[in-house]
Amino acid sequence: MAKLSDVSQEITTLQASVAKQNTVIGSAVTLLNGISGQLATANQQLADALANQDPVAIQAAFDNLTALQQGIDGNSSTLANAVAANTPASTGSGSSGSGSSGGNSGSSGSGSSAGNGAPAPVGSQTS
Repeated sequence: MAKLSDVSQEITTLQASVAKQNTVIGSAVTLLNGISGQLATANQQLADALANQDPVAIQAAFDNLTALQQGIDGNSSTLANAVAANTPASTGSGSSGSGSSGGNSGSSGSGSSAGNGAPAPVGSQTS
């Protein structure tokens, strides 16, 4: 039978894990919202350039979209690696020993811009 102190410690550990996961989820939401805003801006930039038939502006819009795509690719790789690295392996639990626990991401990062219109990779200070 588990001691009250053991249960209390487990609850404290779970609360810390939930808080950490909430921080990670918040970072991912910020990142995705930033990408969404950058795509909207790029779309408008391209629409304006096409409406004005301005080849220089069209090239600038294309360059912006290319940089944004590179930023998204970098973020995708970084996020996938962080999730894989911080997802605990399934473990058996319960009286039958056949249960398993789901994984939690432990990565962190920000949705800040890399300064060139592309989002910075998650957890990166520079791109």
